Amino acid sequence: MYDTPFEFVTLRRSGITTVAQFNNRSVGAGPRAGQGGTYVPAILEAIGVSAKIGYAAYQSIAVDLLEGRYDALVISGGVPFPALKQVEAKEPLVFASLTSEEIEAIRKAMPELTIAQIGSGVYTSLDKTYTTIGLYTFAIGRDDLPDELAYQLVKAVFDNQPRLVKATSVARETVPQNVVKDTFLPFHPGAVRYYREIGIKIPDALAPMN
Repeated sequence: MYDTPFEFVTLRRSGITTVAQFNNRSVGAGPRAGQGGTYVPAILEAIGVSAKIGYAAYQSIAVDLLEGRYDALVISGGVPFPALKQVEAKEPLVFASLTSEEIEAIRKAMPELTIAQIGSGVYTSLDKTYTTIGLYTFAIGRDDLPDELAYQLVKAVFDNQPRLVKATSVARETVPQNVVKDTFLPFHPGAVRYYREIGIKIPDALAPMN
């Protein structure tokens, strides 16, 4: 599992510094079939922001931001996000902030979201840690998946975590300790066996009986 943060961004010349200022603005959210279409409208609604949301490939909305067709973007994915780096190469970005009250309201509406951070220097425009919301990626299997297979799959992922990091830097978050981020999805018995073997407690409510 790894954290994919939501990046609320605009150009410095826009004068926008907070997500609340996205109200009545034009906002690009990436492909409709992705997390943008699933989460962005609900996130903005949870904090009372009404925006005109557009959907297209990330490269396309990045160009639209530069050319003034969007006032801001909301992007969720690996960090640094390539389309944002390309925009930043032409103009400075601003990472619009959420208040703690807004983060609380969003997480109340969508408990699967968590607090996420992007470190300073990840983007040249980011000179301090950026606090936002994010979504941990979970592997979900059928409940009739054999216990031994589920066990071996989970074990293989964590035994090979360094190889995952080489493929994608966000896999740094793919460590057993982050299992606590799951507070609502039940664990497969095979996964429960692995976590308990390495000393990580799974809440009884999320550990189905064999």
